[in-house]
Amino acid sequence: MLRKHLSDRGKIVQLTAFDRAVDNGGFVSRDEVYKIGEYAPDRKLNNWTAPINGYTDVLSDKHGLPEDAATPISTKYGPGQGFRPAIGFRVALELVKLVREG
Repeated sequence: MLRKHLSDRGKIVQLTAFDRAVDNGGFVSRDEVYKIGEYAPDRKLNNWTAPINGYTDVLSDKHGLPEDAATPISTKYGPGQGFRPAIGFRVALELVKLVREG
């Protein structure tokens, strides 16, 4: 349902990156996302995960996804404190397993 949601809304970069993360065992790097999206080097990825994670409320409210289910995709940052660009995105391992089995 999540994959269809992204496709129906034209979020092809997020869908492709999600699939790449699954293929990679749960992680897609920032560099891979930029290649997939053909993004300019100065583009920011603020709220980039919103189309994926925002749909979890629908899945929870209407399709029985437990409210305590893992966030589908999370941003991974480099070391340090304060502002740091994302180094990539991690798909919840439960989803990796479900997609691979389905």
